[in-house]
This record gives sequence, C-alpha cells and structure tokens, in this order.
Amino acid sequence: MTESKTIAVVSATGAQGGGLVRAILEDPSSGFTVPAITRDTSSEKAKELARLGAELVAADISDEADLEKAFEGAHAAFCVTFSWAHFSPGKEMAEARNMAKATSAARRSKRGRRREGTRCRQWARVAVGSTKAS
Repeated sequence: MTESKTIAVVSATGAQGGGLVRAILEDPSSGFTVPAITRDTSSEKAKELARLGAELVAADISDEADLEKAFEGAHAAFCVTFSWAHFSPGKEMAEARNMAKATSAARRSKRGRRREGTRCRQWARVAVGSTKAS
C-alpha cells in the first residue's frame, strides 16, 4: 500500500476550499488526505467537514506561524484569500505573502535544509482590484 499524501486546504469552509476538501474526501482511492484549515473549527461548516472525515486545523492567514504549523508535512497547499472579509488590497497581499512564506518555511528545517517528506507548494488566488471607476 502506498503512503497517502497531504493537501492542506486554506479556507476549507468556504466555497472553493470546501469544494476541494469534499472532492478529496469523496475519492478515498486518490491517495490524498486533507487537513481542513479554517479560522473557526467550531463552526457548523467545519463540523460538517469533520463528520465527512477531514482533519480540522485552526489557523489565521494573518499569522505566518499559524500557517507554518498548519502546512507542516503537507505535500501541497491550496491557498485562498478572502478579501470580502476586509476589502483591503494591502491586507490581502499581506495574507497571500504569509501563505507563500509559510509554505516555503514548511519545506525547510531550522538549519535551512529540506525536511524529509515535505514537498509543500502553494497555489494562491489573489483578487486585488479597485472599486473606483477608471
């Protein structure tokens, strides 16, 4: 039997992240496990993911250290920003930067060497725009 690989999913209770978590959980033959990363592991949406078999992980995307812990051991990370929570392009860029730095940090040990078995990569969707008419 082959070892399963882990895809860490940020915003797991949202539309994009939740869809990915469910798709992974619905295909047990895929060989993937999924830590469902969310700000509130006690929310109804999070509890539903746990009932489906997801491992819930609490993390705040504004906290790089939280994210690094959440990504520990992951082979991949699906990262989504949610600018609708604050409507701040600057904050959204900072959150995206935190996710990128955390995935990179999850690949390295304290000595700067790659950790055994960790092949974490990031896919970040950043939708930064202006509501002002040109």
